Amino acid sequence: MSDAAATSFDRRDAPAAYQAADAAAAHARKAYLQTVTANVALIVAGAAAASVPASTDAVQRLWNLLSALCFAAGLAMSSVASSAARERLWVKYRAEAEEIQANAWRFMMAGDGLAAFPAPGTQPEITPEMLRVRSLPVRERLQVYLDARIIDQRTWYENQAVKSDRRARYWGRGLFLSQMAALVASLAAVWNPSLRFTGHPVFAALAGVCVGWLRATQLRQLSRAYEATASELKALADKAAHVATEAELSAIVATAESVMLREHETWAVRRTAV
Repeated sequence: MSDAAATSFDRRDAPAAYQAADAAAAHARKAYLQTVTANVALIVAGAAAASVPASTDAVQRLWNLLSALCFAAGLAMSSVASSAARERLWVKYRAEAEEIQANAWRFMMAGDGLAAFPAPGTQPEITPEMLRVRSLPVRERLQVYLDARIIDQRTWYENQAVKSDRRARYWGRGLFLSQMAALVASLAAVWNPSLRFTGHPVFAALAGVCVGWLRATQLRQLSRAYEATASELKALADKAAHVATEAELSAIVATAESVMLREHETWAVRRTAV
């Protein structure tokens, strides 16, 4: 076995319960975002249909009917497939996955968490790879933890902070432009009341969509929180370079897992408070 293989850990070798909870969380997140996206799309479509000018009353009734159908579909979706319920499932499964993963790492580092895992063959299971990592010398165990846990998570948080900040700026610009367009369209209607179509209801709906999406995704808050967590993990990685004993390794693991657990709990509170 190469040195690289000896000091690595693939998430596919994590407990099956983690794999299941992680997949369930990803599915719930996708369902939640799809529900929110569909709702806001129906709102914009309904506003657009209601704003279309028609040459006859019959055609106007058709557009008004289409608008009503869009709003009715959005109302039905909100009642039957609540985005809040799907969000709660997302938070629940993500919490389960994070807890299992944290305990698995504590076990592999020969720290606290052993009691959380029954014998191999049960759920959540101790995989052969987890046992292999646990049997490594202190420095090799530390290297596995640094590469596959601390550095991996630090990189993830750094990337997500950048992505969240960029997306927040895009949606913020969309909000500004849609509000500006709504203002211009409204003033045009004041200046020339005979205009058949100004579009200000559509622009107003788009502004509402931008506000709703920023609130649903919490991009600005996520960017700041992820950046802070990445900085803490970077400091821990630097400190871990001097670890030489079991006690020092256990202290690093306890601190790192506490940092990541705190960030996850804060994220869960933000999500359920929306």
